[in-house]
Amino acid sequence: MPTGPIPPDQVLDSALAAFLAAMHTYLPMLLIWGIALLSAAAFCGLGYALLHCITTHDWFGTIMNMAWAFARVMVIFMVYDNFQAIGSIFPTMGKIVGWQIAGLSPTWTYFSGRNAQTNHRPCTRSTTPSNSKS
Repeated sequence: MPTGPIPPDQVLDSALAAFLAAMHTYLPMLLIWGIALLSAAAFCGLGYALLHCITTHDWFGTIMNMAWAFARVMVIFMVYDNFQAIGSIFPTMGKIVGWQIAGLSPTWTYFSGRNAQTNHRPCTRSTTPSNSKS
């Protein structure tokens, strides 16, 4: 933990302002070069796929390889898009596995439908007695 004094707000504000100014200055150039480089990579990839199709005479195989590549990219996109939701699964899973291994009672209350704070089962029975005669 740093022991020195906290810098005044003007230092941090000026650093942030300089960073934002640099971002706004170079952003159009970065976008143009990024689009150009991605277009060149896509053009080279499609050219390589076309040469591979011509030399092996396997059009269907090449199209299927492109479809599988697209599916892999979509799976990666789905994982990145839901990373926060997927990431919260692991601590919960760790707690449940830890409870099971340690033999603690929270697993029983977690899976039995009981409220863990009050230890009461929610009322799901009907209010009429089952042994009443009509």
